Amino acid sequence: DISQQVVEKLTELEQTLAVAESCTGGRLSAAITAIPGSSKVFLGGIVSYSKAAGLLTRARTNQMVEDYPECIETAERARFYISESRKGR
Repeated sequence: DISQQVVEKLTELEQTLAVAESCTGGRLSAAITAIPGSSKVFLGGIVSYSKAAGLLTRARTNQMVEDYPECIETAERARFYISESRKGR
């Protein structure tokens, strides 16, 4: 199984993996986390289906977010939760 091979190779190389998914709906994350020991190499992922979440994950500048005013509040909340999760809160 490819997921098993990925986890084994990452473990061997002492590397980690994080993913951003959309159309896969989280199936990639599910496949990786189904492998015993994957928590040592899999940092996590985001499934970005909404316009605001997609914009946040792809935006390279604040201007790109500001071009979609209907998404700003949702994007800012998401940004806050991502920031807090990186701090381990």
